Amino acid sequence: MNAMKCLIAYCTRYGVTRETSNVIAETLKTNFDAEVDVLDLKEEKKRAKSIVPNDYDLVIVGSSIRIGRWTKEAKNFLKSNFENTRVAIFVSSGRCGQAIEDGDMSEYEKYEQKYIDKIAEKRDLKLFAKRGFGGRMERGGEVQSDTWNREHIVEWTQEVGKKLEKEISNA
Repeated sequence: MNAMKCLIAYCTRYGVTRETSNVIAETLKTNFDAEVDVLDLKEEKKRAKSIVPNDYDLVIVGSSIRIGRWTKEAKNFLKSNFENTRVAIFVSSGRCGQAIEDGDMSEYEKYEQKYIDKIAEKRDLKLFAKRGFGGRMERGGEVQSDTWNREHIVEWTQEVGKKLEKEISNA
């Protein structure tokens, strides 16, 4: 069986979404021997325009959330032609992370609906997977809040990897 090929396209404001993308990439490479391309949508705009989503078994798009909003680069990337492409979305959001930490799944689902489902619906995307992870807010070099959790990211990525592996082997 050929290695699964994945793209992680993200945009970050404070670096947490980059960290999350790197953990996802590392987990897919280590646990599933996947080929993973990581694309910073803000820093690699030219490369982003040349991406063909169908070249990948899975495209994972990530954005930080600030004041309830996606980064414009990640939002614009979701306008790509994802027909016949598996798409997963994750966001880095202090509110999602806080709801998870508090064990308040109805609150988490509210933010997942607002930050992920709404944009997927708008772009007419049928998502392969989705998740809201925690974030980190710094002001003046000091951490104001930190709900980022590496273990949650690894667990989700393992679920996604197993699901993808199964789909590819059944194809």
